[in-house]
Amino acid sequence: MTWNRPTDGMSLEHRYHLPLWALLTYIAFTPATVFCAWHWMVCTLMWAFGISSFLMEGIIWVERHIDEKQGIGEDLTNQTMCKAARGIFRDLVQAARFLSTTLLPMILASFMGASFLVTATWFGTSADKCSVQQLSHLEAEGFSHFACRDGFIAVDLQVGVPAWEMEPDVDVILEEKFILPPAIGRALLEQKYAVTTTTKELSAAVHTVNRSRGNRFGFAAPIYSSLASFEKGDGPVAWAVKAGSPVKRSVCDENRGMPGTCGLFAMKIRKRWQRFLVSPEWFGKAWGFNITHFSHNQMLRAALAVSHRNPSQNLTLHSAPTFVIAEDVRQYFGIAYTLLWVLSALLVLGLLDRLVTLFDSKPALVVTEEIGAGL
Repeated sequence: MTWNRPTDGMSLEHRYHLPLWALLTYIAFTPATVFCAWHWMVCTLMWAFGISSFLMEGIIWVERHIDEKQGIGEDLTNQTMCKAARGIFRDLVQAARFLSTTLLPMILASFMGASFLVTATWFGTSADKCSVQQLSHLEAEGFSHFACRDGFIAVDLQVGVPAWEMEPDVDVILEEKFILPPAIGRALLEQKYAVTTTTKELSAAVHTVNRSRGNRFGFAAPIYSSLASFEKGDGPVAWAVKAGSPVKRSVCDENRGMPGTCGLFAMKIRKRWQRFLVSPEWFGKAWGFNITHFSHNQMLRAALAVSHRNPSQNLTLHSAPTFVIAEDVRQYFGIAYTLLWVLSALLVLGLLDRLVTLFDSKPALVVTEEIGAGL
């Protein structure tokens, strides 16, 4: 079997300079992959560049493979089983290599959360060596994440409320809670939230109110300036929230001994990720996308439920409480943090592969001379 070239004798690789275009496309593909979570249009460009690069690399590989066989005079239709099996295996390995530098990075960046980690931490300013008492001011000033040197999260007080559902506005309930007499306020909340229950799947010490389809709850826990402040009976300075699993105490990079408090401002991260709300419900469960299903009103409900369940604590809510995800980036994003390094390695490998393909190709002038000489 012979490979019928175009009428001018040049392959598609040299006619359209495919190695160069494959390299340029991959160069554009790299930042689009890393920052695809910034906007859905960037995500669309990532998939377009990735598919284009894969197709061009495939065309180059097929043409070079056939030229190699014909250059040694081998008949592609008359091969032994062993040669055919080796050829198929080599083709499969090469296809897997192309996919590992295009399709796999796209999956890691989007579905596995690597790009979401980048956009959540690289785009935005961090407040370092702060105090948790400043969190409300830091959020108002536009900071996206923080690393405070103090703070105590009362995780034992946390309560979960149903999330992933459309919830009624709680502004009226918030007003009733703190203006009406305590007994009346508790009665209204008791009627609203029903009986407090314990969910076995979560923990014996974590309480939830009402029922949620699939046990999908959002949790809230008060944050105090220190353990001494909590024991003294002072009010919370902010609220730690999390969706899909209970709130944990912060584990920050620079913590030694008693930990400080670090994390992200919940409403800012929700606002940034809300443009991806068309994603399925299972999207991002392993790396924190669940927070987009925990609305501000539901966070208020959870905080009110904590206050209702602990009437002896000073848990008075302000008109605009500050909600934070009180976990370090590694702690909150989990597997996405590790996969970000895998993504970086694959993108570097893909770039080197395209460079090798470019410099391994013959110049168009040499190809033209060979065609003119009848080679």
